[in-house]
Amino acid sequence: MVFQKGNKYGKFPIGNKYGKSNKGRKRPDLALYNKLHPKKGKNHPLYGKPRTKVVKDKISKKKTGKPNLLGRKFLLSKEKLYNLYHKEKLSSIKIAKKLNICNSTICRWLIKYNIPIRSMSENSKGRFGPLNNFYGKKHTTETLKKIKLFQKGMIPHNKGKKMPIKSRMKSSKSHKEIYKDPKMRILVGKRSKKLWSNKSYREKTIKAILKGLMKRPTSLEKTFIGLIKKYKLPYKYVGDGAFLIGYKNPDFINTNGEKICVEVANRYHHPDPWAENRIKHFTKWGWECLIFFEDQFDEELILKKISRL
Repeated sequence: MVFQKGNKYGKFPIGNKYGKSNKGRKRPDLALYNKLHPKKGKNHPLYGKPRTKVVKDKISKKKTGKPNLLGRKFLLSKEKLYNLYHKEKLSSIKIAKKLNICNSTICRWLIKYNIPIRSMSENSKGRFGPLNNFYGKKHTTETLKKIKLFQKGMIPHNKGKKMPIKSRMKSSKSHKEIYKDPKMRILVGKRSKKLWSNKSYREKTIKAILKGLMKRPTSLEKTFIGLIKKYKLPYKYVGDGAFLIGYKNPDFINTNGEKICVEVANRYHHPDPWAENRIKHFTKWGWECLIFFEDQFDEELILKKISRL
C-alpha cells in the first residue's frame, strides 16, 4: 500500500492496494481521525446528494406497519410491569407484543425498575397442554429430518454419569408438586393412554423395562445356553427383552423358523398356575411352549422333549 506522510493521527493508505510494504509503519488511529473529522455537514459522504426513488421506496417498505418510536417514552409504571411479568406470568416477548415495543426495551426496564427476573425453572412451570406455545402443533417431515441429521453422532452430556443425590431429591420434589394438581394428572393420564395404545411404543417400553430391571441371563438360562452350544441346538437366547410374543418375553426361541419357544424357571418364583397360563398365552399367538423347571433339568429329558417337536 502507498501511505501519506505522518501526521497527528498516524499514516493513512492512499490509492492502490498494491504498493510498498507496511513494515515499520504506525497503524492509523481511526477513532482519533473520526473525532477530528466528524461525518457531519460537508464531511458526510452524502452531503448535497439527494436519495433516489428506488432507495426511498426501499426505506418506506421497511418502515411500513412499524410504530414511530422517535422521541417516545416508556409509559409503563413499575407496578404495571411487575403485574404483567410476575402475576400474569407473561414473558418479556409477550409483553413487548402486547405493547407493540421491542423485547430489548422490556428487558432493559425490568433491570432499571429492579424487578427480579424469573429463572428457567420458573418459566417452564405450567407450560403444559394449552399453555404450551407448541400445543396442537406438529413438526413437519423436513424439520424432523433436519433434527435427526443435526443430532447424528452427538454424544449426550450425561452419558456414563450418575445423577447426584441432591439433584435427584430436587427433581423428585418438583415432580411431586406438579402432580399434586388434579388437572395435570388428567392431562398426563390421557397422554400416557394415547401412547400406550400404540403397539410399537408399547413394545419398545416393555423391552427397555426388562433390560433395566432384569440381570440376565440367570443361572438356569446359562446352563441351557451351555446345552445349546454343546449339542448345537437350533435355539437362541432372547430372555433379556430382545423378543416379545404378545407383549410377553420368552427365554429361548427356535432359529429354524419354527414357532417354538422355551421357558426355564424355578418353582419357588413361579407357582402353579404360572406354567398353564404361560402355555395358554403362547398358543393364542400360534407358538408351542416348552417349560423346564430346575428339578426337570436333565440333559436326556431336555433332548427328548426337543427332538419330539
